[in-house]
Amino acid sequence: MLNGICKKYAKVLNKRNISILVFVLCCIFGVLIYSKIKHAETEARIAHANQIANTYASSIEETIHHSLSSTNTLAVMVHQNKGTVANFSKLAKYMLPMYNGAYALSIAPDVIMQQIEPPLQNKGVENHDFFEGKDRVKEIQNIKEGDLQFLGPFKLIQGPQGAVGRLPVFLKKEDGTRYFWGYTVVTLQLPNAIEDVQLNNLVQNGYAYELSGINPFTKQKEVIDASKEPLTENVISVPIQLHGADWSLKVSSLHMPTSLLKIVSIFLVIILVAGLVTWLTYLVLTMSKQREQLNSIAMFDPLTNLPNRRLLNIKLEDFIRDKDASDYIVVCYLDLDGFKYVVVFPKVC
Repeated sequence: MLNGICKKYAKVLNKRNISILVFVLCCIFGVLIYSKIKHAETEARIAHANQIANTYASSIEETIHHSLSSTNTLAVMVHQNKGTVANFSKLAKYMLPMYNGAYALSIAPDVIMQQIEPPLQNKGVENHDFFEGKDRVKEIQNIKEGDLQFLGPFKLIQGPQGAVGRLPVFLKKEDGTRYFWGYTVVTLQLPNAIEDVQLNNLVQNGYAYELSGINPFTKQKEVIDASKEPLTENVISVPIQLHGADWSLKVSSLHMPTSLLKIVSIFLVIILVAGLVTWLTYLVLTMSKQREQLNSIAMFDPLTNLPNRRLLNIKLEDFIRDKDASDYIVVCYLDLDGFKYVVVFPKVC
């Protein structure tokens, strides 16, 4: 039974069928390799996007923090002048170029905007009360010295989208007690305040981006800056730490579909390689079959298909080499007279 099964599979697994099977397996293997390479490229692209997003997010943080540090300089001026800065306009005009992201600098004694530079484009916020419509006593009680407040993005009274950083200033009375004096304020216009970051370079590197923040008043998301190309799949989102403001930078690879020519070329290469492997397999199988035929001709009688003397000598040498000392080898010699003249007649139906 086992011999019949082996013969059955031997007929099925001939050179032609084996070659076809090898060709199909090579094509499948080639497609799997190509898909693995594409997956590895996607993973590498995501890792690179994550690295770039974190780098740009850090740059945004540094740029905004540098602009916000102008409130500390203004606070020093207030302390030195004991709450009144007579030459504020001149000093603020000198300071503004030092903070590229700053749109305006101002001081707000009793939380009312009284001095602002430049004055013309910010005339609409003059005498603006930060605590308008609020409980002033309660608001002042909640203020902590040195706790810089950053609000944005939102639409400024001046018109454009922006953000405001305000630093509470506390002064000493003659009896030594400290009291809340007001705010030193820096106003940022967005996205001009982050021009130095050059987010548009992301597009040149093959990435789409979106910088957004939560409006502190409406609690709605506002887009600060974004590429013309929309975000695609595998979006990397990096939070930006700005004194409690909820900002985030999202980055994703630009969608670059593989061209039809490239896909056809890849599959042609897979087919060519599979064909080459199949041809080599066919040659090996052919050589193996020829070797079996030569071995059969050398070891068996072509007329009777019985083992000949050469095979007998090989078997005897194997027996002699492998036998134990106590074993015997018996050779039986049988001779048939006139065997050469035996004629095999075809079977008559």
